[in-house]
Amino acid sequence: MLEKLKEKWDEILLNLKEEHEITEVSFKTWLLPLKVHAVDGEKVIVSVPDVEFLGYIRKKYGFLLKITIEEVTGFECSVDFVVENQIQKRSSSRSCR
Repeated sequence: MLEKLKEKWDEILLNLKEEHEITEVSFKTWLLPLKVHAVDGEKVIVSVPDVEFLGYIRKKYGFLLKITIEEVTGFECSVDFVVENQIQKRSSSRSCR
């Protein structure tokens, strides 16, 4: 499912923009930086660039993203977010052990 989501990510974001009438500025600022990070069971984990993004994205776009992923892919899921630098810290701390 991760590969399918990565393949369709641009389509998902564009669909979200069009269906919910998101402005070009908001789209470029808040949605384009998002990346699919992982799929854990029925949870899609999306990475955000920094902590400042996290609260806003979760509140403003979390539910809309969930609905759009389901519409585009047919994959019923929940969506969670993780900050990119936290991913890198986890990876490097695991590799140091």
